[in-house]
Amino acid sequence: MKFLSKVLNNNAEYKKILKAIKPESSVCVTGLTEIHKSILINSLCHCKGVRAFCVANDEQKAQTIVNDLCSMGLRALFYPSRDFIFREISGKSGDYEHQRLNVLYKMLRGEYDVVVSCLDAAAQYTIPPLTLKNSVLNLKIGSETSTEECIKALTLLGYQRFDQVDGIGQFSLRGGILDFFMPDSENPVRAEFWGDEITDLNYFDIETQRRIEKIDNIILTPSTEIIIDDKDELADKINKKASLLKSGSQQKAKEVLLSEAQRIRDGLSISSIDKFIGLIYEK
Repeated sequence: MKFLSKVLNNNAEYKKILKAIKPESSVCVTGLTEIHKSILINSLCHCKGVRAFCVANDEQKAQTIVNDLCSMGLRALFYPSRDFIFREISGKSGDYEHQRLNVLYKMLRGEYDVVVSCLDAAAQYTIPPLTLKNSVLNLKIGSETSTEECIKALTLLGYQRFDQVDGIGQFSLRGGILDFFMPDSENPVRAEFWGDEITDLNYFDIETQRRIEKIDNIILTPSTEIIIDDKDELADKINKKASLLKSGSQQKAKEVLLSEAQRIRDGLSISSIDKFIGLIYEK
């Protein structure tokens, strides 16, 4: 693709765009087809030696740009939007949330060249970079940590306990064997303990449950964008909001909020935690 960059370097409009790109700045380009957008992004990243965050019209066009950029050799990622759940439901899919976390963690580690999204996804609240950085847990062979501590960490990071792991965001414990499936991993991980020491770490096949690759260490990443560090503090904030509801028509809403605050204080999960994201993350 270098020959395309050489052609663009002779274009006056392209030179203006190059000059406009500065640290912490943004550039808006219009009038291009999807493939020309990809060619332009690829050339700008190579010429300026920078990473890029690009906003497309919709998710379909964003995914097309990502596919084109990947074919050009760039590490391009698609950051999707997700539906927020504001009412209690029996079950929900975390697929899009897990995709977003995967992209955010790769951004945090600098493991990307371009992230492409659409406006609604980019505008949604999510886990702050510092919170994400401080939430990861390093597990390695020979390290001293108990299964109880790992379960506590997994629960805090949004993982759900099952008898057997068969999907992302799940974990299981059988004796001294702890299985968990992270959003940024292609396969689940099996950690084996002898007392409080990790003696073995392996990726395993989710269908056969057999080990497929031995590893020395693994970074445990969150399975949810909403991490509650202080349950009592959040419960107090919700109770304060509930106290503002005084009219008779608001009584039902007040009862729901008080009930959810108590569940959070007791360490129980609620599926409608999304509605409190503004109380958990201030910006």
